Amino acid sequence: MNSSKNRDLADNFAKDYDQSADKYGWVAPEVVFGMTYHLLEPDEKVLDIGIGTGLSSACYHKAGCRVVGIDGSAKMLEVCAEKGVADELLQVDLTDQQPYPFADTSFDHAIAIGIFHLLGNLSDIIREASRLVRKGGTFGFTIDAVESSISCLEETNEKSGVKLYKYGVEYLKQLLSSNRFRIIKSTRFLTYKKTDWSDEIFFNAFVTRKQ
Repeated sequence: MNSSKNRDLADNFAKDYDQSADKYGWVAPEVVFGMTYHLLEPDEKVLDIGIGTGLSSACYHKAGCRVVGIDGSAKMLEVCAEKGVADELLQVDLTDQQPYPFADTSFDHAIAIGIFHLLGNLSDIIREASRLVRKGGTFGFTIDAVESSISCLEETNEKSGVKLYKYGVEYLKQLLSSNRFRIIKSTRFLTYKKTDWSDEIFFNAFVTRKQ
């Protein structure tokens, strides 16, 4: 997370996160995995940036990959550890503790699912992903993208007070290209069902290859 407030919210939400994700139709892990599974080989090493409770990593673990997860929330990591879907878990502030504590090109793939809309600066994280993923490896992620010339648009959820971020597609493409990632797949999908606190929400999913 990118602030102590977000970390506190994540800690408080950790035990109920999976139930809430199921209730509101959170299918991002399956969407991104479905776009990447044919590019994976058993025993390949995957870095999950913002692993949370491990919903996304569960797919890669079942596929025989070795998962390493990093997240800013200790409570989220505790829930994830109980599932046994990751070979290694580290508490890392995703925006403030860089470089991440791994050697260059030490991962075959990386994912960042359901995290970028909470972060106000993607450039450092994408640069780290490029450093850590081997040439020919993939980086899959979800993002709240808009067809606009803006780089980043900040909003605040009225009920939770959490800051949320949308990113312009052209800005994102430039950021990926400058970090040697080429987009090979993308889709837009229903992220959350309509609720009493929000209308339907759509995100974009991207799969990129390290050049």
